[in-house]
Amino acid sequence: MKGSFLFFLARPHYLPEALRRMRRRIGLNLLPRPLGKDRGPAERWAAARAISSDEAIRLLTGHDAQAVETLFPQIWDGALDRATRCPVKMGGAGLANLLYHLALHVRATRVVETGVAYGFSSLALLLALRETNGRLTSVDMPYPGRGNEQYVGCVVPEELRPLWALLRYPDSIGLPRAIKAMAGPLDLFHYDSDKQYEGRAWAYPLAWKHLRAGGLLVSDDIDDNTAFRDFAEHINVEPVVVRGAGPGGAGTRFVGILRKPAG
Repeated sequence: MKGSFLFFLARPHYLPEALRRMRRRIGLNLLPRPLGKDRGPAERWAAARAISSDEAIRLLTGHDAQAVETLFPQIWDGALDRATRCPVKMGGAGLANLLYHLALHVRATRVVETGVAYGFSSLALLLALRETNGRLTSVDMPYPGRGNEQYVGCVVPEELRPLWALLRYPDSIGLPRAIKAMAGPLDLFHYDSDKQYEGRAWAYPLAWKHLRAGGLLVSDDIDDNTAFRDFAEHINVEPVVVRGAGPGGAGTRFVGILRKPAG
C-alpha cells in the first residue's frame, strides 16, 4: 500500500487513475457485490463455448498455422531469455500464436493493445505488422510500487521497436490517445489490462466504435467476470472463446474474440 501511494505521489499525471482506484475500492467495501462481477458464471459460460487456439485460428482464418516460436526461433529464444533475466515477475507469454495469425489474417496495419508486461503479445503483433507494414500502439501503466517501469515490453527486440509506440498511462488516459494516434479505424484491438468489470465495460465499446468492419476485438481473461459476455450480447455478435493455459479454474483461462460485422 505504501509503495502504491509513493508511486502515485511521484507521478501527478496519474492522479485521475489513483482517484478512480480509490473510489472503486470504497465502493467494493461498502456496497453489495453487483450483478455480473462474480467469477463463477463467467467461467462456466466461457468453458461451455471454448475451443483450442489452433481450432480458433482454423475457424477464423481458414487454415492451420505454424507456431510463432517455430516461424521465428531466434527472435523468440531471445525474448524468452530476456524475460528469464528480468528481475520483476510480470505476465506470461499469453496467446502469442493466436494474436500473430489473427493480425496477419486481417492484414492489420493499425493495432492497439492495452496491457504489455513483458511484451510477448506486443512481440507477436509486431512480427505480423512487420509483414503488413503496420504499426502498434500499446497502453500500459507500470505496476504501482513494483519498480517494473524500465522492464515493460523488455522482450521486444530493437529491430521491431520502430513499428511500436508505448504509452505509459492507465487505460482511461492512454486508450483514447492510442486510438487517436492511429488516425484511422483499427484493424485489431487486444485488451489485457484492467480486469475489473467497470474497466472492461468502458474500454470494449470505445474500441469497438473505432474498429473497422471485419476487424477483431480480442480480450484476455474473460472468465474474471461477465463483462465480455454482456458486451457480446449487447452488440449481438457471436463470440469465439479460446481456452488458454493459465491460473484460472482447472488450470485454464479464457480469451474472447469478436469480429465486427459490416454495417
